[in-house]
Amino acid sequence: TPAPASARRCASVSGCRHEMSVIQSSFSRPGVAESPRRTSSISLKDFYLRRVLRIFPPCYLTILIVTALALFGVVYNTESYKSLASGLLYCSNYWNILGWGNLPAGLGILWSLAVEEHYYIVYPLLYALFVRRSIRRRHQAAVLLVLCGLALAWRCYRAMFLHSSWESIYEGTDTRFDAILFGCVLAIVANTRLGDRVGWF
Repeated sequence: TPAPASARRCASVSGCRHEMSVIQSSFSRPGVAESPRRTSSISLKDFYLRRVLRIFPPCYLTILIVTALALFGVVYNTESYKSLASGLLYCSNYWNILGWGNLPAGLGILWSLAVEEHYYIVYPLLYALFVRRSIRRRHQAAVLLVLCGLALAWRCYRAMFLHSSWESIYEGTDTRFDAILFGCVLAIVANTRLGDRVGWF
């Protein structure tokens, strides 16, 4: 039996290219996974503050510029401007999935940023727990890899058995967080900047 269209599209070259880009980004970006290895402590407040200062200003400035261009007819826009709220609140992925409207041309990629922001709300809390319990790095990696496997299994189940739409699988945080998580696994146990070797275990 041929695989559902959603499964075939999620396995496309463009989809794989995006996954690799997300993995590389979460691995190479300094962040919460490196702090305790250098100082034996972790500050959630500092992490979230850095995240806000790094992401919010350029994102909101871009939305403002594109909105102005749309108002003057420079870029294509046929949707209600209420869709802009989804970009400002980092929920444009589920806004798209639920069919509530689209952002003006040029802002469609904000669905990917929404996935990242959802992820970085939860992951630091989990990693803080690892640090507080003094869990060894390879055991941290094992837990995170199990979560990656669960995300993959959920994605396959939705595509093969629930026949979920391509958009809901490709853009949903619940089906896409494993790519970012795998990058963090590499940052924990295979970070050459901190002297790690490729042999993990």
